Amino acid sequence: MKKEILFFSNLYPLPWEQTRGQFNLQQTAHMEAQANLSYLIPVSFVTWFKKVLIGRENYAQKNICLFPFFYIPGFGRSLNPLFMLISIVISIKPLLWFAKHKYVLASWAYPEGVTAAMLKKIFGFNLTIDCLGSDVNVHSLCPKRKKQLAFAFKHATTVATKSNALAAKVLEIASSAKVRTIYNGVNFERFNVDKKPDSSKLKLLFIGNLIPTKGVFELLAAAKLLKDKNVDFELSLIGKGPEKNKLAIYIEQNALQNRVKIIGAIPHAQLNKWFANSHALILPSYREGVPNVIMEALATGTPVVATSVGGIPEVITNKVNGILLNSYQPENIYQGIMQFTEQNWSSESIVKSIEHLTWQNTSEQFLREFT
Repeated sequence: MKKEILFFSNLYPLPWEQTRGQFNLQQTAHMEAQANLSYLIPVSFVTWFKKVLIGRENYAQKNICLFPFFYIPGFGRSLNPLFMLISIVISIKPLLWFAKHKYVLASWAYPEGVTAAMLKKIFGFNLTIDCLGSDVNVHSLCPKRKKQLAFAFKHATTVATKSNALAAKVLEIASSAKVRTIYNGVNFERFNVDKKPDSSKLKLLFIGNLIPTKGVFELLAAAKLLKDKNVDFELSLIGKGPEKNKLAIYIEQNALQNRVKIIGAIPHAQLNKWFANSHALILPSYREGVPNVIMEALATGTPVVATSVGGIPEVITNKVNGILLNSYQPENIYQGIMQFTEQNWSSESIVKSIEHLTWQNTSEQFLREFT
């Protein structure tokens, strides 16, 4: 008999934002081969009223529930787990779903993981908290939120992390937590080896949120260095975020319009063709778990130039399937890109470096936690 599992996370595709949480969509799709999943998705109350209540944008499937997350914007972020709990109680249906499920997977430690841990104390279900990276690294910087995370990790049945580096961080917060590293997988049918562009122009790619901690401003400064050194290159920025306008201004002020293009967000299914048309993925993040975009790039035989932070060194071997940067400073990014151009790369070897990281393996590891 298939297990009944409640998946609880804000990181899942929404009817009006289909690109959201693609990694969770792929993971749960594989889990559904061996288990019955119900999906509980909190949505900001403002968006919920606009899109769901008024706009009638909702899922037809009975096993997916979008509910409003009530909170006070810009105030008391440490109260968000409590606000989430109140939202669940007010909405009634989410509370009933927690009450009837024996197994719960909370993907995102804060506030989902903390709130789920509170409910576990009441209903006694088996709880796995899936930590992704910034949900631990950022929120643990606040003493109050760190204490809440410690509570959640201590009371969870299992804490899953995307890297060994993140597992060590969880154990720093709660030494008694039962932690397991479960890497995300790659869809090797969607992302596969393609011939790299036969061009003397160096084609570089960035994929991620357009926010400062992704190193996007430092990347543009490195692009200016490339231009000043007369390197023939093209950089495409794929993603959306609050810094888009500032990035556009920087590009114009530094006469990079012919070298750097802001593409915006694109459907996940279209990423493969962008990898096929690029020589390297550049990701100079300040902090990371193990970004799915890195593994998707490697699955296409595309080398990665990335900062040596978080779990990135666990999948990138310097000068084998990418270049590891010592820092996200522009000069380091520039030097890393130049090192990339001096190497001979084997697409087959790059793919082989992550061939074990399949979504099938990932889903089976999660299902083994629900016993």
